[in-house]
Amino acid sequence: MSSGQDAVHRWLPFGALSPSKHILDDTSEERDVGLIVLNQPLHSQRRELERLWPRSSVRIFVDGAINRVTDCFGDDADRYTPDIVCGDFDSADKSLLDVYRSKVL
Repeated sequence: MSSGQDAVHRWLPFGALSPSKHILDDTSEERDVGLIVLNQPLHSQRRELERLWPRSSVRIFVDGAINRVTDCFGDDADRYTPDIVCGDFDSADKSLLDVYRSKVL
């Protein structure tokens, strides 16, 4: 790359789902996944979330997802602090929102 060019990072989020990527493979060291957790029940996806969490370069909770993570993981929910919490927060538990405000910049 010549000194006049800007570095470009190419992010292909659907590539993580490719069978050749093996993003859920426990031996994978790649961190090219952005994880967005929505306000949907998580119990059936708990294992996938546990495995994707350490492989994600950015983690985002949208609105009531803070409730869902707490419901799903209980006392272990502290292990899952996102990089970003966003939304209009109409469905987010106010006391949980205060907890995440103190954790997330």
